[in-house]
Amino acid sequence: DTVGTLPLWSHASLYGRFGAWRSDPGASLLAGDVMSRPGAGRRYGLGLKYDVTRSVGLQAELERFSPLDRWGPRESADTDQFKLGVRWRF
Repeated sequence: DTVGTLPLWSHASLYGRFGAWRSDPGASLLAGDVMSRPGAGRRYGLGLKYDVTRSVGLQAELERFSPLDRWGPRESADTDQFKLGVRWRF
């Protein structure tokens, strides 16, 4: 992934990400849902980081996975993912 960061205040920053993903046939995404063919696509998203202290930070990110076929976008729907996290630096 490629990540770009824009500082907002002394403890907060906005970031964007762009990259790619790949999966193999037989991989299980959810319980009982097995992929029947290989897949690949783009992934991109926006997030916000906030440093509570020098070692602890909070993070929220919305990311979209867009599948691609050999000739362009697939007919299957995009998948969105929302993540909340706590970072601990040491």
